[in-house]
Amino acid sequence: MYQRDWIDLAAYEHVPESYVSEVLDDFFDLAKMGFTYQPWAHFSEPLFAGKRVHVVHDQLGFPTRLTMNPPNEQGRPEIRIFVLGGSTTFGYNVSDEHTFPTHLSAVLNERARAENLVAHIEVTNYGRGFYYPSQETALLIDLLRMGHRPNLVIFMDGVNLGDLQDLPPFYSRFERRFRSMQFSGLDPANQSASWISERLGWIPMVRVTKAIQNRMSAAPKKPEEEQEKEDFETRHGVNMFRQNQLISRAVCQAYKIECLFFLQPNAVFNYPTQLWRRSLPKSFMKSRDWLQLVYAQMQQDEGRIYLGDLFRLYGEGRKAIVDDCHYSPGFGRFLAEHVAKYVNLGRLVPGASGIKETEATGTARTSN
Repeated sequence: MYQRDWIDLAAYEHVPESYVSEVLDDFFDLAKMGFTYQPWAHFSEPLFAGKRVHVVHDQLGFPTRLTMNPPNEQGRPEIRIFVLGGSTTFGYNVSDEHTFPTHLSAVLNERARAENLVAHIEVTNYGRGFYYPSQETALLIDLLRMGHRPNLVIFMDGVNLGDLQDLPPFYSRFERRFRSMQFSGLDPANQSASWISERLGWIPMVRVTKAIQNRMSAAPKKPEEEQEKEDFETRHGVNMFRQNQLISRAVCQAYKIECLFFLQPNAVFNYPTQLWRRSLPKSFMKSRDWLQLVYAQMQQDEGRIYLGDLFRLYGEGRKAIVDDCHYSPGFGRFLAEHVAKYVNLGRLVPGASGIKETEATGTARTSN
């Protein structure tokens, strides 16, 4: 139903409909597999091998969306770049070759050749559905603790906001399951009517709207009190981004790793309403108004690169969203080109990255 309601074939410019059909079949099958448990960060997409969509293990057993890096035929020293983000980074409803990390690899390798840089750029896509900055910070620390040493880490955030308590998605389900493991008489399968709501809650547009509504629910009737509550919610939303950026930057600096933080294009924030294939929920404009307050504050933050106006720069009338929030193949390339402008390849030392087995806190993980 999600695909029927939201998928916009017109957004897949120059991509055959049969190809798109294979991509959507893959995502339908991937969704049926659910998520797999991941230490510290809670969950990720499971290993998956479709026609156009693949989730694979990296060298240490972390799930990653397959990035189609060009082959390193000449055996050049590598510059390793990790990309962290949510489902827009993972690349929901587009193929492996059309995710923005795959496009980023192509753009940067093209530049390396043009600049006669003796290096091969290897991009790894750690984007995961639902992920927001707090989970990405936990994932970053886990990657480094296990021995990964990239040259550069890129964070692409802004769509997923987290909840008011700064708890990961599915937290309540994990909590119930954990309790049922300890005490008899509690049936985790007894999900009753709330199961339907939770099943629908994964849909990105529903999730974003629900998250914002939860932050702003039960507002007092007095205008001054309502404004005070809105300011409170906005402050916590902004603080979540700021504190995680502070922590992640400090961690990267401790390991002498470059890092870039982007405030990403966000369909709820400013994608033209007339470009969606279907009508939007009534709560959409209220969500947009609140999100614009958050973006206005974060846009001013030092060290965060603002890409919130890329829909406008992409071209009037061009569809950049294939469903309700995920980037089209063409816009993925456009986004990658703008991200690449901020990557200083000259600062990144080829061959100075890899895996430090002698510093790892554990062995490679093999669970799915």
